[in-house]
Amino acid sequence: MAIRSALVLAALVALDVVSPGSCGNRPPRPRPGLSDLPTPSDAAVSEAAAPSESPRTDASAKRIITEKRQLEGAVDAEVIVIGVLTRTKIPTVCGADVDGDYRISDREVEARGVLRREVVSSADATSANRGPGTYYSVVDPATGQLAKATLVR
Repeated sequence: MAIRSALVLAALVALDVVSPGSCGNRPPRPRPGLSDLPTPSDAAVSEAAAPSESPRTDASAKRIITEKRQLEGAVDAEVIVIGVLTRTKIPTVCGADVDGDYRISDREVEARGVLRREVVSSADATSANRGPGTYYSVVDPATGQLAKATLVR
């Protein structure tokens, strides 16, 4: 029963129906090691969405994404996406595609890389895609492949 409840909660989080920790009367559990990192506010996300004159490469330039609604404002920026890894054919964290291992599905993970956006306007009958829509992915800039999801410690 507990496993089924956890899977249902993970599915709801993946569909962005609820956020992690919002179910029940318990407050969200703190993320160890991340309490000292700044979380982006809506104003910071909109300010950061404006193009800058020179790209920043230091660790403070990375944006932390914890909700699906934050993705649009962080396209083409270095990000750290933190959330529950979905147990799906194309694993996602907060709605962004990542390279995820099924052994760590339904657990809180992080993926680091550059956030990319792909807009599919119409489904091509000759290709295997997910159909029309906007899709996000976290890409490892060193390899050009999807960023690997790792467990949050």
